[in-house]
Amino acid sequence: MLLITHVSHDSRGEHMDESLYRKVKRMILLSELECEPSLDLVQARFLLASYKMGHGLESAAFLSIGACARLAIVLGLDQGTQPDNGAARTVLEERSRIWWGIVIVERCINLTFPERPLITPDPEVTDYLPVEDDGLDNGSVQYSTPIPMTAASSVRAGPFAREAQAASLLGRSLTHIAKPTPDPEFNLEESRQLERTLTSFLNVLPREDLIKPCSAYCGAMGMCTSALLLLHTRDGTQRRQAQEEEDSAYSKDALNSCCGFVVERAAEYTSELATVDLDSLPPFTPYAIYQASVVQHRFLEQGGTNDGKSIRHGLDLMGKMLASFALRWGVAGKLYRLLR
Repeated sequence: MLLITHVSHDSRGEHMDESLYRKVKRMILLSELECEPSLDLVQARFLLASYKMGHGLESAAFLSIGACARLAIVLGLDQGTQPDNGAARTVLEERSRIWWGIVIVERCINLTFPERPLITPDPEVTDYLPVEDDGLDNGSVQYSTPIPMTAASSVRAGPFAREAQAASLLGRSLTHIAKPTPDPEFNLEESRQLERTLTSFLNVLPREDLIKPCSAYCGAMGMCTSALLLLHTRDGTQRRQAQEEEDSAYSKDALNSCCGFVVERAAEYTSELATVDLDSLPPFTPYAIYQASVVQHRFLEQGGTNDGKSIRHGLDLMGKMLASFALRWGVAGKLYRLLR
């Protein structure tokens, strides 16, 4: 916990505490050698994998979350549990939440490696979303009504539940990219369906963000935006094989829409920089800002647009947002330097 919550306020994002990091790795290794598999060990491995992801150690994070997922599977955390009344409900919720955390983090890590397979399966429609944090903290979880995965987007859900739903859509997008079928037309239609679902879900989140602090739903927004940008940028070959001119224009419009959404959020975020709570910033957002910035840089280099001034302004806003995230997560600083 000390490692994952460490913040050094280094704007370059180069603030990993190497000494503490190595101590934690050794402690986990010794625990695995000396102790039986346990929920505590899964949680420790999960925090370490999250730390690696948050500080730009992509390959190490990929290996760590894989080991964490397998340990969780050994303990049966991947087996969905039906909601129950009574004292055991809190225990079941804790097990469910750590599994959801693994599912979310693995999919965000795989954004860097979209061709690699996922270890954790996509959630089932019969699964239930995590309860709101307040319910778990005040002990009222046993009285709350579980929200199923299939619940309408109009049903109010907490930030963690929305991150779980976003991760499920991101996982389906990653599978679409990594395992296309031999039929280009089917792949194109599947991509379009994913885009419609992601866009519909993404449009719900800014409205819910008004209920919570500004950054509460930032992680879910980041995952949805990353999935959309991934589909539009990595699916180009399949699109050209099917309907070159029409789909090229469609992709550009869709990319502009995604980037516009990120710029709007960046404008709102940077207008409130003085009130940003660094501890609440999720590590799932920086990559989406980076993806949108890369696309905007590409449009700027290609020319043929009268929006050069507007694009530069958007890039400036996204750069400021990324620099702010770098005060909390080293990966944001790494991505910021890549853009520069």
